[in-house]
Amino acid sequence: MRRMGGQQRWLLPAVLAFAMLPAGGQPDPDTDLTDGLVHRVSMGDHAMSVLVVPQRPGWNLVLLQGERAAAGLDRRHLTPASERPGAAGRWALVRLPRGESRLWVRQHGHTFDLTVHTGPGHGMNDLTEPDGPECASALLGRALAGRPETHCPNTSLRPADGAALRSTIGFIAGRGARTLTVIEDASPRAAEAARQIRAAAQRRGITVRTENEHHNSGPVVVVSGWAGAERALRRIATGTLRARTTYLAPWLLSTPLLTISAGVLIPLRFAPGDEQPTRYRAALAATLPGAPPTGSGYDAWLGETRPDGPVRLYAPLTVDLHPAVLTATATGRPGHHRDADGSDWLPGGRLTAVSPPLSTG
Repeated sequence: MRRMGGQQRWLLPAVLAFAMLPAGGQPDPDTDLTDGLVHRVSMGDHAMSVLVVPQRPGWNLVLLQGERAAAGLDRRHLTPASERPGAAGRWALVRLPRGESRLWVRQHGHTFDLTVHTGPGHGMNDLTEPDGPECASALLGRALAGRPETHCPNTSLRPADGAALRSTIGFIAGRGARTLTVIEDASPRAAEAARQIRAAAQRRGITVRTENEHHNSGPVVVVSGWAGAERALRRIATGTLRARTTYLAPWLLSTPLLTISAGVLIPLRFAPGDEQPTRYRAALAATLPGAPPTGSGYDAWLGETRPDGPVRLYAPLTVDLHPAVLTATATGRPGHHRDADGSDWLPGGRLTAVSPPLSTG
Protein backbone atom coordinates (compact mmCIF):
# COMPACT_ATOMS: atom_id res chain seq x y z
CA MET A 1 0.00 0.00 0.00
CA ARG A 2 1.33 3.45 -0.76
CA ARG A 3 0.11 6.98 -0.23
CA MET A 4 -0.43 9.69 -2.81
CA GLY A 5 -1.99 13.12 -2.34
CA GLY A 6 -2.88 12.27 1.28
CA GLN A 7 -5.10 9.37 0.18
CA GLN A 8 -4.44 5.68 0.57
CA ARG A 9 -4.72 3.60 -2.54
CA TRP A 10 -4.10 -0.01 -3.34
CA LEU A 11 -4.50 -2.57 -6.08
CA LEU A 12 -6.56 -5.74 -5.92
CA PRO A 13 -8.07 -5.98 -2.45
CA ALA A 14 -7.58 -9.02 -0.30
CA VAL A 15 -11.23 -9.90 -0.85
CA LEU A 16 -10.16 -11.33 -4.24
CA ALA A 17 -8.66 -14.28 -2.41
CA PHE A 18 -12.22 -15.22 -1.48
CA ALA A 19 -14.06 -13.94 -4.52
CA MET A 20 -11.81 -15.47 -7.16
CA LEU A 21 -12.90 -19.04 -6.48
CA PRO A 22 -13.95 -21.35 -9.30
CA ALA A 23 -17.39 -22.92 -9.38
CA GLY A 24 -15.98 -26.00 -7.64
CA GLY A 25 -14.94 -23.86 -4.65
CA GLN A 26 -11.15 -24.29 -4.91
CA PRO A 27 -8.67 -21.83 -6.44
CA ASP A 28 -6.54 -22.87 -9.36
CA PRO A 29 -3.11 -23.63 -7.79
CA ASP A 30 -1.36 -22.34 -10.92
CA THR A 31 -3.13 -18.96 -10.82
CA ASP A 32 -1.80 -15.90 -9.01
CA LEU A 33 -4.97 -14.56 -7.40
CA THR A 34 -3.38 -11.12 -6.94
CA ASP A 35 -2.93 -10.72 -10.70
CA GLY A 36 -6.47 -9.54 -11.38
CA LEU A 37 -8.37 -6.94 -13.35
CA VAL A 38 -10.09 -4.95 -10.62
CA HIS A 39 -8.45 -2.02 -8.83
CA ARG A 40 -9.91 -0.67 -5.61
CA VAL A 41 -9.02 2.81 -4.45
CA SER A 42 -9.61 4.36 -1.02
CA MET A 43 -11.26 7.80 -1.19
CA GLY A 44 -11.74 8.98 2.38
CA ASP A 45 -14.44 6.90 4.01
CA HIS A 46 -15.39 4.92 0.93
CA ALA A 47 -13.74 2.90 -1.83
CA MET A 48 -14.08 2.96 -5.59
CA SER A 49 -13.55 0.00 -7.89
CA VAL A 50 -12.26 0.17 -11.46
CA LEU A 51 -12.20 -2.67 -13.99
CA VAL A 52 -9.36 -2.65 -16.56
CA VAL A 53 -9.66 -5.37 -19.22
CA PRO A 54 -7.71 -7.25 -20.48
CA GLN A 55 -4.84 -5.39 -18.77
CA ARG A 56 -2.50 -6.21 -21.63
CA PRO A 57 -0.42 -3.97 -23.89
CA GLY A 58 -2.69 -2.27 -26.43
CA TRP A 59 -6.33 -1.20 -26.22
CA ASN A 60 -8.03 -1.83 -22.90
CA LEU A 61 -11.59 -1.20 -21.71
CA VAL A 62 -11.99 0.67 -18.44
CA LEU A 63 -15.36 0.37 -16.68
CA LEU A 64 -16.33 3.47 -14.71
CA GLN A 65 -19.35 5.09 -13.10
CA GLY A 66 -20.68 8.64 -13.20
CA GLU A 67 -21.60 11.07 -15.97
CA ARG A 68 -18.19 12.77 -16.16
CA ALA A 69 -16.17 9.56 -15.82
CA ALA A 70 -12.98 9.40 -17.87
CA ALA A 71 -9.62 7.62 -18.02
CA GLY A 72 -6.24 8.02 -19.69
CA LEU A 73 -2.47 8.12 -19.31
CA ASP A 74 -2.34 11.93 -19.29
CA ARG A 75 -4.26 13.56 -16.46
CA ARG A 76 -4.80 16.67 -18.60
CA HIS A 77 -6.29 14.77 -21.53
CA LEU A 78 -8.57 11.99 -20.29
CA THR A 79 -10.82 9.98 -22.60
CA PRO A 80 -14.48 10.41 -21.62
CA ALA A 81 -16.25 7.18 -20.69
CA SER A 82 -19.53 6.56 -22.49
CA GLU A 83 -22.42 4.15 -22.35
CA ARG A 84 -22.14 1.11 -24.61
CA PRO A 85 -25.20 -0.65 -26.11
CA GLY A 86 -26.48 -3.49 -23.97
CA ALA A 87 -23.91 -2.91 -21.22
CA ALA A 88 -24.17 -1.32 -17.79
CA GLY A 89 -21.88 1.48 -16.64
CA ARG A 90 -19.63 3.70 -18.74
CA TRP A 91 -16.63 2.51 -20.73
CA ALA A 92 -13.44 4.21 -21.87
CA LEU A 93 -10.89 2.82 -24.33
CA VAL A 94 -7.30 3.42 -23.24
CA ARG A 95 -4.15 2.23 -25.01
CA LEU A 96 -1.72 0.90 -22.40
CA PRO A 97 2.01 0.37 -22.99
CA ARG A 98 3.93 -2.76 -22.12
CA GLY A 99 4.93 -3.14 -18.47
CA GLU A 100 4.04 -0.72 -15.68
CA SER A 101 2.18 2.52 -16.32
CA ARG A 102 0.11 5.10 -14.47
CA LEU A 103 -3.56 5.19 -15.42
CA TRP A 104 -5.50 8.30 -14.42
CA VAL A 105 -9.20 7.87 -13.67
CA ARG A 106 -12.03 10.33 -12.99
CA GLN A 107 -15.07 8.82 -11.32
CA HIS A 108 -17.87 10.34 -9.21
CA GLY A 109 -16.06 13.69 -9.19
CA HIS A 110 -12.74 12.28 -7.93
CA THR A 111 -9.55 12.01 -9.97
CA PHE A 112 -6.95 9.45 -8.93
CA ASP A 113 -4.28 7.27 -10.46
CA LEU A 114 -3.72 3.53 -10.62
CA THR A 115 -0.52 1.63 -11.18
CA VAL A 116 -1.27 -0.86 -13.95
CA HIS A 117 0.93 -3.81 -14.91
CA THR A 118 0.03 -5.06 -18.38
CA GLY A 119 2.16 -8.20 -18.21
CA PRO A 120 3.81 -10.04 -21.10
CA GLY A 121 2.35 -10.22 -24.59
CA HIS A 122 -0.78 -8.77 -26.10
CA GLY A 123 -4.31 -9.89 -25.31
CA MET A 124 -5.99 -12.40 -27.59
CA ASN A 125 -9.16 -10.31 -27.96
CA ASP A 126 -10.10 -7.07 -29.67
CA LEU A 127 -12.17 -5.16 -27.12
CA THR A 128 -12.58 -2.16 -29.40
CA GLU A 129 -15.48 -3.94 -31.12
CA PRO A 130 -19.09 -3.04 -30.20
CA ASP A 131 -19.42 -6.13 -28.00
CA GLY A 132 -16.23 -5.44 -26.08
CA PRO A 133 -18.16 -5.03 -22.79
CA GLU A 134 -19.63 -8.54 -23.12
CA CYS A 135 -16.13 -9.90 -23.59
CA ALA A 136 -14.94 -7.88 -20.59
CA SER A 137 -17.72 -9.36 -18.47
CA ALA A 138 -16.72 -12.87 -19.52
CA LEU A 139 -13.02 -12.25 -18.85
CA LEU A 140 -13.89 -10.93 -15.40
CA GLY A 141 -16.01 -14.03 -14.78
CA ARG A 142 -13.03 -16.24 -15.62
CA ALA A 143 -10.77 -14.15 -13.39
CA LEU A 144 -13.22 -14.55 -10.50
CA ALA A 145 -12.78 -18.30 -10.89
CA GLY A 146 -8.99 -18.10 -11.17
CA ARG A 147 -8.89 -18.91 -14.87
CA PRO A 148 -6.70 -17.24 -17.50
CA GLU A 149 -7.89 -15.10 -20.39
CA THR A 150 -9.55 -16.87 -23.29
CA HIS A 151 -11.34 -15.86 -26.48
CA CYS A 152 -14.40 -13.60 -26.39
CA PRO A 153 -17.75 -15.44 -26.20
CA ASN A 154 -18.86 -14.32 -29.68
CA THR A 155 -16.11 -16.34 -31.39
CA SER A 156 -18.04 -19.62 -31.07
CA LEU A 157 -21.43 -21.03 -30.08
CA ARG A 158 -21.51 -23.03 -26.86
CA PRO A 159 -23.28 -26.40 -27.37
CA ALA A 160 -25.54 -25.67 -24.39
CA ASP A 161 -26.64 -22.39 -25.97
CA GLY A 162 -27.31 -24.08 -29.30
CA ALA A 163 -29.46 -26.69 -27.55
CA ALA A 164 -31.38 -23.97 -25.68
CA LEU A 165 -32.10 -22.15 -28.94
CA ARG A 166 -33.29 -25.35 -30.64
CA SER A 167 -35.57 -26.02 -27.67
CA THR A 168 -36.93 -22.50 -28.07
CA ILE A 169 -37.76 -23.20 -31.72
CA GLY A 170 -39.70 -26.26 -30.59
CA PHE A 171 -41.66 -24.09 -28.16
CA ILE A 172 -42.39 -21.54 -30.91
CA ALA A 173 -43.58 -24.33 -33.20
CA GLY A 174 -45.85 -25.65 -30.47
CA ARG A 175 -47.56 -22.26 -30.35
CA GLY A 176 -48.51 -22.59 -34.02
CA ALA A 177 -46.06 -20.12 -35.57
CA ARG A 178 -45.42 -20.67 -39.28
CA THR A 179 -42.79 -17.95 -39.70
CA LEU A 180 -40.15 -16.39 -37.48
CA THR A 181 -37.47 -13.76 -37.88
CA VAL A 182 -33.84 -14.20 -36.84
CA ILE A 183 -31.72 -11.17 -35.99
CA GLU A 184 -28.00 -11.88 -36.08
CA ASP A 185 -24.68 -10.10 -36.56
CA ALA A 186 -21.41 -10.93 -38.29
CA SER A 187 -19.91 -12.92 -35.40
CA PRO A 188 -19.16 -16.67 -35.71
CA ARG A 189 -21.44 -17.32 -32.74
CA ALA A 190 -24.42 -15.62 -34.36
CA ALA A 191 -23.82 -17.29 -37.72
CA GLU A 192 -23.79 -20.77 -36.17
CA ALA A 193 -26.80 -19.98 -33.97
CA ALA A 194 -28.78 -18.80 -37.01
CA ARG A 195 -27.78 -21.93 -38.93
CA GLN A 196 -29.03 -24.21 -36.15
CA ILE A 197 -32.24 -22.21 -35.81
CA ARG A 198 -32.94 -22.50 -39.53
CA ALA A 199 -32.34 -26.24 -39.45
CA ALA A 200 -34.61 -26.72 -36.43
CA ALA A 201 -37.30 -24.51 -37.95
CA GLN A 202 -37.18 -26.34 -41.28
CA ARG A 203 -37.81 -29.66 -39.51
CA ARG A 204 -40.97 -28.14 -38.05
CA GLY A 205 -42.19 -26.46 -41.22
CA ILE A 206 -41.41 -22.91 -40.08
CA THR A 207 -40.15 -20.32 -42.55
CA VAL A 208 -37.22 -18.24 -41.25
CA ARG A 209 -36.80 -14.66 -42.41
CA THR A 210 -34.06 -12.11 -41.90
CA GLU A 211 -34.64 -8.72 -40.29
CA ASN A 212 -34.85 -7.09 -43.72
CA GLU A 213 -37.50 -9.62 -44.81
CA HIS A 214 -39.58 -9.25 -41.66
CA HIS A 215 -43.02 -7.85 -42.47
CA ASN A 216 -45.45 -9.22 -39.90
CA SER A 217 -45.82 -9.46 -36.13
CA GLY A 218 -44.56 -13.02 -35.73
CA PRO A 219 -41.91 -14.14 -33.21
CA VAL A 220 -38.41 -12.67 -33.39
CA VAL A 221 -35.33 -14.57 -32.21
CA VAL A 222 -32.27 -12.42 -31.45
CA VAL A 223 -28.85 -14.13 -31.60
CA SER A 224 -26.60 -11.09 -32.13
CA GLY A 225 -24.31 -9.68 -29.46
CA TRP A 226 -25.33 -7.12 -26.88
CA ALA A 227 -24.99 -4.12 -29.20
CA GLY A 228 -27.10 -5.61 -31.99
CA ALA A 229 -29.66 -6.84 -29.49
CA GLU A 230 -30.18 -3.38 -28.00
CA ARG A 231 -30.70 -1.91 -31.46
CA ALA A 232 -33.28 -4.59 -32.32
CA LEU A 233 -35.08 -4.38 -28.98
CA ARG A 234 -35.42 -0.61 -29.23
CA ARG A 235 -36.91 -0.99 -32.71
CA ILE A 236 -39.40 -3.49 -31.31
CA ALA A 237 -40.19 -1.27 -28.32
CA THR A 238 -40.93 1.70 -30.57
CA GLY A 239 -42.94 -0.35 -33.08
CA THR A 240 -40.58 0.10 -36.04
CA LEU A 241 -40.02 -3.67 -35.91
CA ARG A 242 -43.15 -5.63 -35.09
CA ALA A 243 -42.85 -8.74 -32.95
CA ARG A 244 -45.46 -10.89 -31.25
CA THR A 245 -42.81 -12.21 -28.81
CA THR A 246 -39.07 -11.57 -28.68
CA TYR A 247 -36.80 -14.48 -27.78
CA LEU A 248 -33.26 -13.66 -26.68
CA ALA A 249 -30.28 -15.99 -26.92
CA PRO A 250 -29.00 -17.04 -23.45
CA TRP A 251 -25.89 -14.82 -23.70
CA LEU A 252 -28.15 -11.75 -23.89
CA LEU A 253 -28.85 -12.00 -20.17
CA SER A 254 -27.74 -8.43 -19.45
CA THR A 255 -29.66 -5.97 -17.28
CA PRO A 256 -29.90 -3.09 -19.81
CA LEU A 257 -31.39 -5.46 -22.41
CA LEU A 258 -33.90 -6.93 -19.98
CA THR A 259 -35.25 -3.50 -19.07
CA ILE A 260 -36.32 -2.63 -22.64
CA SER A 261 -40.07 -3.16 -23.07
CA ALA A 262 -40.07 -5.55 -26.02
CA GLY A 263 -41.99 -8.61 -24.78
CA VAL A 264 -38.79 -10.54 -24.02
CA LEU A 265 -38.37 -14.22 -23.15
CA ILE A 266 -34.98 -15.85 -22.61
CA PRO A 267 -34.16 -19.59 -22.37
CA LEU A 268 -32.04 -20.50 -19.34
CA ARG A 269 -30.85 -23.75 -17.76
CA PHE A 270 -30.66 -22.25 -14.29
CA ALA A 271 -32.97 -20.43 -11.94
CA PRO A 272 -31.52 -17.05 -10.96
CA GLY A 273 -31.95 -17.80 -7.26
CA ASP A 274 -30.14 -21.16 -7.37
CA GLU A 275 -26.91 -21.82 -5.46
CA GLN A 276 -24.43 -21.51 -8.33
CA PRO A 277 -25.69 -18.20 -9.76
CA THR A 278 -25.93 -16.87 -6.21
CA ARG A 279 -22.27 -17.71 -5.60
CA TYR A 280 -21.28 -16.00 -8.85
CA ARG A 281 -23.24 -12.88 -7.90
CA ALA A 282 -21.63 -12.84 -4.46
CA ALA A 283 -18.13 -13.12 -5.93
CA LEU A 284 -18.88 -10.35 -8.42
CA ALA A 285 -20.36 -8.05 -5.77
CA ALA A 286 -17.37 -8.58 -3.46
CA THR A 287 -14.90 -7.77 -6.22
CA LEU A 288 -16.68 -5.10 -8.29
CA PRO A 289 -19.50 -3.58 -6.20
CA GLY A 290 -22.40 -2.30 -8.26
CA ALA A 291 -21.62 -4.34 -11.37
CA PRO A 292 -24.69 -6.36 -12.43
CA PRO A 293 -24.29 -10.06 -13.20
CA THR A 294 -24.46 -11.19 -16.83
CA GLY A 295 -25.13 -14.47 -18.58
CA SER A 296 -21.73 -14.37 -20.30
CA GLY A 297 -19.97 -13.62 -17.03
CA TYR A 298 -21.76 -16.49 -15.30
CA ASP A 299 -20.91 -18.96 -18.08
CA ALA A 300 -17.26 -17.91 -17.92
CA TRP A 301 -17.26 -18.28 -14.13
CA LEU A 302 -18.72 -21.78 -14.44
CA GLY A 303 -16.09 -22.88 -16.94
CA GLU A 304 -16.55 -26.52 -17.81
CA THR A 305 -19.11 -26.98 -15.04
CA ARG A 306 -22.46 -26.68 -16.81
CA PRO A 307 -25.92 -26.53 -15.24
CA ASP A 308 -27.72 -29.77 -15.99
CA GLY A 309 -31.22 -28.48 -15.41
CA PRO A 310 -33.87 -28.30 -18.11
CA VAL A 311 -34.32 -25.25 -20.31
CA ARG A 312 -37.13 -22.94 -19.25
CA LEU A 313 -38.20 -19.64 -20.68
CA TYR A 314 -37.82 -16.71 -18.31
CA ALA A 315 -39.49 -13.31 -18.50
CA PRO A 316 -38.26 -10.07 -16.91
CA LEU A 317 -41.04 -8.69 -14.74
CA THR A 318 -41.02 -5.24 -13.21
CA VAL A 319 -44.23 -5.65 -11.23
CA ASP A 320 -44.43 -7.52 -7.95
CA LEU A 321 -46.90 -10.31 -8.59
CA HIS A 322 -47.86 -12.60 -5.75
CA PRO A 323 -45.20 -15.34 -5.40
CA ALA A 324 -47.80 -18.11 -5.53
CA VAL A 325 -48.95 -16.92 -8.96
CA LEU A 326 -45.41 -16.72 -10.29
CA THR A 327 -44.27 -20.06 -8.97
CA ALA A 328 -47.36 -22.00 -9.93
CA THR A 329 -46.67 -20.95 -13.52
CA ALA A 330 -42.98 -21.78 -13.31
CA THR A 331 -43.07 -25.09 -11.44
CA GLY A 332 -46.66 -26.29 -11.40
CA ARG A 333 -46.43 -26.40 -7.59
CA PRO A 334 -48.17 -23.54 -5.77
CA GLY A 335 -46.10 -21.80 -3.11
CA HIS A 336 -42.69 -22.96 -4.37
CA HIS A 337 -40.72 -19.87 -5.33
CA ARG A 338 -37.07 -20.98 -5.37
CA ASP A 339 -36.67 -19.86 -8.99
CA ALA A 340 -38.84 -16.75 -8.84
CA ASP A 341 -36.30 -14.34 -7.36
CA GLY A 342 -34.16 -12.77 -10.06
CA SER A 343 -33.88 -9.36 -8.42
CA ASP A 344 -30.09 -9.25 -8.58
CA TRP A 345 -30.22 -9.79 -12.32
CA LEU A 346 -32.99 -7.23 -12.78
CA PRO A 347 -32.97 -4.42 -10.21
CA GLY A 348 -36.50 -3.28 -9.51
CA GLY A 349 -37.95 -6.48 -10.94
CA ARG A 350 -37.32 -10.17 -11.22
CA LEU A 351 -36.67 -12.93 -13.72
CA THR A 352 -39.46 -15.49 -13.56
CA ALA A 353 -39.89 -18.83 -15.27
CA VAL A 354 -42.99 -18.72 -17.47
CA SER A 355 -42.79 -22.10 -19.19
CA PRO A 356 -42.50 -25.72 -18.17
CA PRO A 357 -39.23 -27.50 -19.03
CA LEU A 358 -38.73 -27.42 -22.81
CA SER A 359 -38.01 -30.56 -24.77
CA THR A 360 -34.45 -30.84 -26.07
CA GLY A 361 -33.95 -29.58 -29.60
